[in-house]
Amino acid sequence: MRKYILVILLLMNIGNFNSFAGEMPPLLKQALSNMNKTDYAKCAYILTTTTESKKTIEEHDPFLKQPFKWKLLKINGKSPSKTEILEYRKQKLKELKKGENKKGRLNLQVMFKKGTVKFLKEENGRITYSFSPAADSKDEKKIMPHVFGEVCVIKDKPAIESIVLKSRKPFSPTFSFKINKFILAMFFKPFKGRHCYLLNSVTTEIEGKVMGIKKISQKTSAEYSNYEFSPKQKQPSSGTGRQ
Repeated sequence: MRKYILVILLLMNIGNFNSFAGEMPPLLKQALSNMNKTDYAKCAYILTTTTESKKTIEEHDPFLKQPFKWKLLKINGKSPSKTEILEYRKQKLKELKKGENKKGRLNLQVMFKKGTVKFLKEENGRITYSFSPAADSKDEKKIMPHVFGEVCVIKDKPAIESIVLKSRKPFSPTFSFKINKFILAMFFKPFKGRHCYLLNSVTTEIEGKVMGIKKISQKTSAEYSNYEFSPKQKQPSSGTGRQ
């Protein structure tokens, strides 16, 4: 079952899409460019990941001397054991070798398939566009044609407030795996004292069946908080401190 779930979770690796957006509204283009200015590798922040059975709290700290810049704080509300810390470090080193935990910049622009952005609505100082996600790899091409996206742009920044991907209807990315529901939602929030919007949360929800028998229902949320900028982080600012 896990290998099928991993196919879907490829969508969470934002920045792996290779098809750059073509013509798109200038406001959206500028908003996407602004979102790419923040280097998350130079930010300290707390990441809280919640599934149905586990809640993990980690801290990203660019000032740590170890190769990976992460520290495990809590597992299900308790301080991690020595064994859990050891396993955590092994996993982070493994990710580091694969280049998986170098957050860097959010290149959201590459999520958009060329020529698919359409105006949906404008209200409360926000414009919402629909789009089709880009699909280049073999796995992406099995999924993206069944998914549509919506992006909400704040006009006066401009900045991205949210990006949501949803399945149009049930589909089968592989012969033995049927997905009845898929949602990926990314939300951003303003950072106090700075003219930027930062990643606030990423939520995925998947429901389906394997071999038409075994039901799959998985919901995962990742929340980002307590941001603190490195002194070397080049970001417009009128103040400092965590949020």
